[in-house]
Amino acid sequence: MKRITIVTGAVSVLLLSACGGDVETETNLDAIDTSTPDVQQVGEDFTGSDWRLVWNDEFDGTTINTSNWNYEVNCDGGGNQEFQCYTDSEENAFVSDGTLKIVSKLTEGASGEDDDFTSARLTTQNKADFKYGRIVMRAKLPMGQGSWPAFWMMPTDSVYGGWPKSGEIDIMEAVNLGAMRSDGTPETNVYGTIHYGGGPASDFSGASYTPETSPASDFNTYAIEWQEGEIRWYFNDTLFATQRQSELNVSSTGEVVGLNHRGWYAELYNIATGELENNYSPAPFDQDFFLILNSAVGGNWPASVNETGIDVSAFEGAGQTYEIDFVRVYQCTADPDTGRGCETISPGYETDVADGGFLVEGQAPSPSLAAGEANPITIFDDVIDPNWVAWDCCGGSTPGLVEDDEDRGNVYEFEVQNGNNGTVFGFITRAAFLPQDPTSGSSPTPHNALGMIESGYVTVDVKVMSAPLNPDSQWLFKIEADEGSGGEWEVPLANFGPEPIVGEWATYQVPLQDIADAGVDLTLLDVIMVFPAWQTGDGAVFRMDNVAIESGEEASGPMFAEFTEGFGGASIDGTTYSFPVGSEVWGGFANTNTNLYPLNFVNGGTLTFTASIPDGANDTSIRFVFENAPFPDVDPNFATANIDIVGNQARTYTVNIPPQDAENTYSSFLLYINEAGNSVNIQDVKVVANNHARMEGFGNVSFDAATSTYTFPANAEVWGGFANTNTDLYPLTFERGGKVTFTGSIPSGESDVTVNFRFEKAAFPDVDPAFSTDNVVVSGLTEQTYTVYIPPQDAENTYSSFLLYLVDRDSPVIIKNIVVSQNENVATWEGFGNATIDADTGEFNFPSNAEVWAGFANTNSSAYPLNFAAGGRVEFSAALPGGGSDTNVRFLFEKNPFPDVDPNFGVGPVTVTSTTMTRYVVEIPPQPAENTFSSFLLYLNENDSPVIIKDVVVTADRPQ
Repeated sequence: MKRITIVTGAVSVLLLSACGGDVETETNLDAIDTSTPDVQQVGEDFTGSDWRLVWNDEFDGTTINTSNWNYEVNCDGGGNQEFQCYTDSEENAFVSDGTLKIVSKLTEGASGEDDDFTSARLTTQNKADFKYGRIVMRAKLPMGQGSWPAFWMMPTDSVYGGWPKSGEIDIMEAVNLGAMRSDGTPETNVYGTIHYGGGPASDFSGASYTPETSPASDFNTYAIEWQEGEIRWYFNDTLFATQRQSELNVSSTGEVVGLNHRGWYAELYNIATGELENNYSPAPFDQDFFLILNSAVGGNWPASVNETGIDVSAFEGAGQTYEIDFVRVYQCTADPDTGRGCETISPGYETDVADGGFLVEGQAPSPSLAAGEANPITIFDDVIDPNWVAWDCCGGSTPGLVEDDEDRGNVYEFEVQNGNNGTVFGFITRAAFLPQDPTSGSSPTPHNALGMIESGYVTVDVKVMSAPLNPDSQWLFKIEADEGSGGEWEVPLANFGPEPIVGEWATYQVPLQDIADAGVDLTLLDVIMVFPAWQTGDGAVFRMDNVAIESGEEASGPMFAEFTEGFGGASIDGTTYSFPVGSEVWGGFANTNTNLYPLNFVNGGTLTFTASIPDGANDTSIRFVFENAPFPDVDPNFATANIDIVGNQARTYTVNIPPQDAENTYSSFLLYINEAGNSVNIQDVKVVANNHARMEGFGNVSFDAATSTYTFPANAEVWGGFANTNTDLYPLTFERGGKVTFTGSIPSGESDVTVNFRFEKAAFPDVDPAFSTDNVVVSGLTEQTYTVYIPPQDAENTYSSFLLYLVDRDSPVIIKNIVVSQNENVATWEGFGNATIDADTGEFNFPSNAEVWAGFANTNSSAYPLNFAAGGRVEFSAALPGGGSDTNVRFLFEKNPFPDVDPNFGVGPVTVTSTTMTRYVVEIPPQPAENTFSSFLLYLNENDSPVIIKDVVVTADRPQ
């Protein structure tokens, strides 16, 4: 049976920030009645109490019991620059009238220098050693500036190494009792502390207690309850401090991600590696310790506080007496091996001191973390991730999308509508708050941000529209994991940005490391909140935007150009570029982001940007120019084709850059408006140099690099082909499939040529796993773009060899711009309305007993939001199972999952007619540019006509 005694009392607690250092007043708990732990009484037989008396000294005789106590005799200063010499003289330690007296005094005729004082230090080492229990002393303490009585414990055998590695437990210390504090009041504090760590200096943590009367004026009891992993301190049976071993925060994947509680620690050798490592077990406080009673004079701590130094007069004559009535040690009868089950606790014993409780934070260093892959997510930016929702936990309001300004677009607005009853707001991915309709495609998806812990952060933009009526209300940030069981952390929002100002947007970035250090599991983040403090938010209205978890690292791949410098009379206002009438004919805009350079387009490239015409301005055209270097060293150089910018609606434009000579590089990038007097809004200008395959022949095949002509001669080896030498492409994975695109044509007078591609694990002979694409027939004199689709491969397979083969001998073919791409946004499906999917075969079925609206919803939200301003396509592979009949497949795109489906549109149907897996393409006509789609559904038109469907890919074309 677990025995827990609840002790309550009036307590004033001070947090000990350093041994002998300053203290910080924390909290006064409400006064409530005090009760006593259940202990065996001295002189009585044991009758089943929680705490069994196993050792005691009542000091009822006339001499010190040397079976219990050892004398230490030295003038070493206790390691703290103390001024006393410890003796075994009866002048310094004796028993009389039922108490032990330890007397600290000035040696007759001495002036008070080092070693001018005598005192006593008694220990129980190797006579009475203990591991776990309730350890109690009743005593009246000495006073005076420079006095330092202590009741403490040291390890019997120091199995973890010399001090402080094997630990120290200070049950009671007091310094300078009765001397004046800086506020003019007499010192009354008593302290409880532990020392630990790797040394040579000590890490330590503890707390102080301030009794109502001086401990030097009367007897009081001082106690600890020590159990495996926890020690608690008591003054007259009132708990004033709890300390614990550090608690590791372990993620759902079994990785250590921080500390749930920062307590004590040990530095131990790892037997496997032979290296010293931080250890967060109960060590070093899991071994036998012995008791120490002593009364020091002076030393680093007492001499540096209160009135400083030593008041020699306090130790003259009879000196100062440390009078001990008894020392008792009890063992927990519930579990003597761990000391657990007999706890004497009170409200707040496991609440952090910072939050008004008694649990002291230790000095354990944070553990080393194993970071995985970066995994950023945008939760809300104009549209919300379908697996998250904007949320009012308990205030009765419904957060709504509102239009803020032209730059911001849609934002979420939150309002405190329940007075000061309290509510919190934010974004959540938990099943109870997501759409319950199975067609929604939404599912709870806690986010794993562990791979970004070093530099990542949670970011959110906040704009207060109306401040809380309570002027003292504070804006807070809160984050939780795993529905709260993975930890939660609440902190002032202004810790991570400016104080919110009405009418102004501000960005707040909360480091993931801080979140992990607060005990929150970074692998299961499921709520992000911003709100005015509970029950103070009446009248508050605010907006949130750009809610994301970012990696904090520079994104890989292309960077954005920065056209911040106008020349020749051209001007810039934010993202609006103008070419006024009267400007120089050569006026334009120069990119100042030199991180883009040097550029090389041996395989060509693409240039994308977003543009629109300012209100009231005319449509115009622009062009871009690439130069070797800024004027005058501009050669070689080339210009893109002119791009017509039409309308006030922002659109994304794409410009193809043709291949340039391999030796040419470009370190000047310019923008020009072609018509004087016109302006254009331009942003997000991005340049991408194509990373094409580069082929070389093997097995006596022929390749003419000048004309990109490939030939498979009659005398070539049967295994002859062409191998890619651009290793930057590798390794490739096709978990969701992919495609190979290339441009091809036939030389004049030649016939059509069939080609295919092959992917292998590595170059011959280590080729497995490997696979080949379908054949592609290249025909005609005109260069055309060809695409061959790659079906999904096993996720664990990677490919670092890419080959091209010609089927037809002695038939040359011109092939250029070979690009391999891997699908990232293949749809994944779940059925609704009793429609079914066989996960093993990929067989979809619309049974006759299914609902009329039954179908299949895509659950891969990474593709959203989709925009088809320039149209697009759905590509998929399908076949009929053996004995199946023709089946019609169609697709539906909706704004959001049911019921918020408008606008929406469908494409298809496509009739699947063959038992051979066939690739199908369904064209998507252009949709209004302002429409976005975050719900993608698949339907079968015929009941009980199953079809095998794989590798469904949606592509949205970019406007030209």
